[in-house]
Amino acid sequence: MYQIFVDRFRRGAPQRLPRADAHLNLDWENGIPDYPERAGDAFDNNTFFGGDLEGVREKLDHLASLGVTVIYLCPIFKSHSNHKYDTGDYEQVDEMFGGEEALRDLICAAKQKGIRLILDGVFNHTGDDSRYFNRYGTYDSLGAYQSPDSPYFGWYRFDKHPDRYDAWWGIDILPKLNHGCEACRQFFVGEGGIVERYLKMGIGGWRLDVADELSDQFLDALRCRAKQAASDALIIGEVWENAADKIAYGKRRRYFRGTQLDSVMNYPLRNAILAFVLHGDATCLYNTATELYSSYPPFVCDALMNLLGTHDTARILSVLSGAQLEEMDNAELARFRLGEEQRRTAVARLKVASTLQFTLPGVPSVYYGDEAGLEGGRDPFCRMPYPWGHEEGELMEHYRFLGGLRAKHSVFRHGTLCFWEHREHFVAYTREGVGERLLILANSGEREETLSLPSVWTDVATGERVWGPVPLAPMSAKVLSEQAFL
Repeated sequence: MYQIFVDRFRRGAPQRLPRADAHLNLDWENGIPDYPERAGDAFDNNTFFGGDLEGVREKLDHLASLGVTVIYLCPIFKSHSNHKYDTGDYEQVDEMFGGEEALRDLICAAKQKGIRLILDGVFNHTGDDSRYFNRYGTYDSLGAYQSPDSPYFGWYRFDKHPDRYDAWWGIDILPKLNHGCEACRQFFVGEGGIVERYLKMGIGGWRLDVADELSDQFLDALRCRAKQAASDALIIGEVWENAADKIAYGKRRRYFRGTQLDSVMNYPLRNAILAFVLHGDATCLYNTATELYSSYPPFVCDALMNLLGTHDTARILSVLSGAQLEEMDNAELARFRLGEEQRRTAVARLKVASTLQFTLPGVPSVYYGDEAGLEGGRDPFCRMPYPWGHEEGELMEHYRFLGGLRAKHSVFRHGTLCFWEHREHFVAYTREGVGERLLILANSGEREETLSLPSVWTDVATGERVWGPVPLAPMSAKVLSEQAFL
């Protein structure tokens, strides 16, 4: 899977600025996203770099070369901001991205490459600048903010109209939707609703933003509608903890009882991989993997969204450098770049981390530009334009190897997991399926580690046959097979 923040991936068509208050940064290679003085301050995200869906379509061959079979697009519906998590109109693909025609063209072209698209479903809240709330009178509708007579008034909960209302985490530009309202619920999950509409257009599924905020009743109805529209539609929830025992708002969630989610984003595994690569905590990696893969149903494990970076996290290369990003203010992060030694260290660590990400159960999800060595701190600095023509060649080659590895070995998609050994800075585990067993070794320490093998194995990267005490260099990983790598 490959996650794309559309405005920062690739300019395809001539730049479009349909709104008078939108700004275009023409410096794709060196431009810095606008940022507030302090993290968390109110901020108008109305500066764009011009990436669009045509640009994604132009780079499908690049994605296919990485082994990508699923593209996950951050929100693409019409909205005020560059991130588009403040939806303005669910029925319109933003014209800055090329509109519905560009989405249909991308779906068709991707299908020819064996790639399917997942859209970001931001169904918990809208923007205050939306057709439904219409706080600023931007739309030709009577919004809930404007009048209790609005057809959308029941879509929101007001304590005192118009200025006191439920909002996501109290952020007043993101008024929270009331799915207890029948008209609101049907708009999303009813016959002909938003969920069905885009599935019938040809997308492969939905990633549900802040799934913890969505009610059981809404998720039940969403899954039912999605599977009716497309039986193989994928429903992935944004959950940051172990989703099998997740408690939200005092209630245990039932995501995996067959009526809601197919799988979730695998943030716990990300945290465990970071603990191993940065701190040598093999026990944390072992315990986390054991807990997740024993508490999740098998179909969930096979479809887990295994990630190292997303639009919500600092760039993985910067994290693995060891730089104290959390201690920097926004002005410092805007200027910060890794030194040569920091970058070499981070690249070596990322190669180990991504090997674990690609070989443990689940679907590896690469945040655009991570494979190219893109740097950056927290939002908005994790959303820099893709460095076309300036990619980190060593990382690109590594990610292509990992993509090819998964394509050629079905054990990474469906095989069982068995840990052979875990000790400080070292883990060894197998993925096994019908007629095939692969052994993954990872060393995150500063000295060589060894593992004694009772039989002959083949290094899938080099074709070298190994047996007995097998050395593993500092900060490195190997994948061995009991049969020759074809």
